[in-house]
Amino acid sequence: MEFLEYKRQVSQHWHRRLLFLYWALWLIVLLLELGLAFIFCNLLPGYQHHPGSYFAKRVLLPSGINFASVLTYTIIYKNTKKRIRFENWASTLSITIISISIATFHNYFQALLFLPCLPIFVSAIFSDPALTNTTAIISGLSSSIIFHFWSQHVEKKTWLLVFLPTFIVWLAVLIISYIFVKLIMQAQSEQSDFIYEAYSTQEELISELNIDPMTGLSNRRAMDKALSLYIQKFNEEDFTPRLAIMDIDHFKTVNDTYGHNAGDIAIKGLASIIKKHMGGIRRAFRFGGDEMVLLFNRESKEEINKIIESIREDFRTTEFPFKPKSPLTISVGVSSLQKGQSKKAWFEITDKTMYKSKQNGRDQITYND
Repeated sequence: MEFLEYKRQVSQHWHRRLLFLYWALWLIVLLLELGLAFIFCNLLPGYQHHPGSYFAKRVLLPSGINFASVLTYTIIYKNTKKRIRFENWASTLSITIISISIATFHNYFQALLFLPCLPIFVSAIFSDPALTNTTAIISGLSSSIIFHFWSQHVEKKTWLLVFLPTFIVWLAVLIISYIFVKLIMQAQSEQSDFIYEAYSTQEELISELNIDPMTGLSNRRAMDKALSLYIQKFNEEDFTPRLAIMDIDHFKTVNDTYGHNAGDIAIKGLASIIKKHMGGIRRAFRFGGDEMVLLFNRESKEEINKIIESIREDFRTTEFPFKPKSPLTISVGVSSLQKGQSKKAWFEITDKTMYKSKQNGRDQITYND
């Protein structure tokens, strides 16, 4: 089973659990609202004369909102099983709406004012920073509005003793929840990366067909598979992969002047330098001839530039046994994956970027971001 397929199955399992939980939560809240409506409208004098108004405001409206929210999530789950990130957003926004609804229509229970913090923890399940940040902003803004309406019912003489301490505690809970969830997500990301690294290493060990025999780098077949995996990860996670293509300058001249054996030595030398700076062969590929491909995951542009500059400088200063008249150099092109871009288009734009390095004088790196 592919690693991403495994992640997809785990995600679907969580969505099934959450969907069941949301429907159960809707039913429980509805029953509690009906029970409270019975108590308030029959036992409390202030509500006995307006049972219809209370029922509409405290039962029909919040339960209708909650029902619509869970139903929408259910429809999305049933019809978009291949779009994991879309499902993740639908799930988190659904519980966000439910939490805000309960806190808004039942704010006479002060404890429920803290309920909008719950979706922040739910978002941690999906390890999506953008989703968590959005959820935290929505929860914070909505809770502020809820507190404003709640404050209208707080007597002025008890404002400092009731509203202000409650608001301060809520703000502290919201901030702590957000920080705690971010730490959880960081730990999840590190674990996921470790598992993925282990999976990728195992794939290399059991698949000799993916290794180029001359250089020891991964071959074109492995590159095609890796590009597909990274595009899938890009569509499901919050990260931007980058592709680098490098080519030995004037390589034909090396072959024509010193022989094909010298050309092979130059290719092997470049491959050895790449393996040293890339930490192995997992994300380094020989596309064909003297053209090499590097695939970067979560490295920043600065980190990528440092790695490629080290490769370029080491290759330029390498002394070869066939004693070329001038140092051998490489031209490099780097581009980041764009939304909706196929692996063919991604590769082609990176290849064109590499040729810009050659056109601009060779022995340099050109970026296309």
